[in-house]
Amino acid sequence: MTTVGGARTAKQMAWGRCGWLSAAALVIWLALVGPAWLVAGREGLIGLSAAACLCLVPGWAVFWIAAGFGTAGTEVPLVILGGTALRMIFVLFGMVIAQTLNPHLGFREFIVWLLAFYLCLLAVETCLVLLPSGSRGGQPRAGGV
Repeated sequence: MTTVGGARTAKQMAWGRCGWLSAAALVIWLALVGPAWLVAGREGLIGLSAAACLCLVPGWAVFWIAAGFGTAGTEVPLVILGGTALRMIFVLFGMVIAQTLNPHLGFREFIVWLLAFYLCLLAVETCLVLLPSGSRGGQPRAGGV
């Protein structure tokens, strides 16, 4: 990994945080496969997978947008609020589209898994944004990507 003055670049931080968010999504998905199958069968697995994708994509976007703007520690609350708004809008429209394309995705088949993923990945994303990252001076700073 190349570093600038001993610190990881914003692009490297974004890749790393996207990887951690993806790993968290996989763990959550694996933990919910059994319950989804028991509750709703095949449609439950489809809904679970759609929920994972709908909640993962805006999380990745938040890290890349934050990296593009070069957020500093003072901008962390803005990143968290922006990420929450982006996730909410993306998931809401995605939910409407998914239920329009597949009317069989009801509460047990989709919405309950969407709520679980939404809350869990939002918590993971917030923790990742709040992680300190090395600054050029070698002093850790809060947040920033």
